[in-house]
Amino acid sequence: MQFSIKIHYEISEIKFDKATFSQVSNPFSKITFFKILEDSKVIGNNSGWIPLYFCVYEKNKCIAIHYTFLKSHSYGEYIFDWAWADFYNKNGIPYYPKIISAIPFSPINAPKFIFKNDLKVESKKIIKKQIRTEIENFIKKQRIISSYHYLFSQDSSDKETFQNYIERTTLQYHFQNKYESFEDFINSLKARKRKNILKERKEVKSYPINIEIYDGDFPKDIEKSVYDLYLTTIDKKYSHAYLNYDFFTKLFQNFSKNLLLFIAYEEEEIIAMSLFFKSNETLFGRYWGMKQNKDYRYLHFEMCYYLGIEYCIKNKIPLFEAGAQGEQKLLRGFRPVEIKSFHKISIDQIHEIIQDHVKQETESYRKEIKRLNDYLPYK
Repeated sequence: MQFSIKIHYEISEIKFDKATFSQVSNPFSKITFFKILEDSKVIGNNSGWIPLYFCVYEKNKCIAIHYTFLKSHSYGEYIFDWAWADFYNKNGIPYYPKIISAIPFSPINAPKFIFKNDLKVESKKIIKKQIRTEIENFIKKQRIISSYHYLFSQDSSDKETFQNYIERTTLQYHFQNKYESFEDFINSLKARKRKNILKERKEVKSYPINIEIYDGDFPKDIEKSVYDLYLTTIDKKYSHAYLNYDFFTKLFQNFSKNLLLFIAYEEEEIIAMSLFFKSNETLFGRYWGMKQNKDYRYLHFEMCYYLGIEYCIKNKIPLFEAGAQGEQKLLRGFRPVEIKSFHKISIDQIHEIIQDHVKQETESYRKEIKRLNDYLPYK
């Protein structure tokens, strides 16, 4: 296989036939999604997320893309390295910039290497290793870049690709769908847990609200309400609004087939929303918000968990990722799972120090997952 690797800084620079990548199923790995991020300027020079697309060309046609970002901070990531940055700082060594491969502002398990439809498995393995080497050479040439971080690994072959990297384990909660109906799921739970979920859903049904589902077909100008409600969650958590109104506008305009939206109405007023991304394989819970002057207990669980579970069962979607953290997911049927990431630190001595720390961290997470499994609500 004869090919060349080129770095692009904008998705529009990449020479490819859209049909060549048409079988990419994960919505977060679609070319359109990265164009939305760029065009709305939530990534780029001003955000500290500068795109670096490592693209493989064969006969002047792009056959593979590995998306990465040059980062000047660690905000908007969900596998945290603040302690590593602090270690660098205490020793008078710059930690930033660094290169990461991850979906911006999202704890998402998505392919970071995007391949053309008909590429063979062995060719993919070769390309992944070549790109890894290209990134390592790029870092050496730049000199100021501290490290390369491949977050939320999804492919089992990544372990082979990133040999001699620091392999890190963290934790998420996933709903694994194997049910014929929501009742089937409920009946798989222990009596006390089953009773608790039914009690929560019954209370939500008693509220003077109506919850509507929009699956790829949305009310006009709904992005304004979704954005405003997204900001209410940001305010409650004293967080930073990484996304802007333009992002949501472009999302509903250009990405509607991959969106699922639940809206709660109190009479004619929109008072809460939960927005999901979807594919045939996975439902991703992403954004939630409820008006601050409303206090409907359990509405979050209904709109972010239970309705998502029902949707997966009805549409035979095998996996539901409901976002980062949250032991409350455990009691509602989400299982603790290991999440892998791979890291390469440019300074060998620091690489070894962090690797020793990560080994201890990984052991702690595995013990925690074992402990959490004892609290699963299933019979």
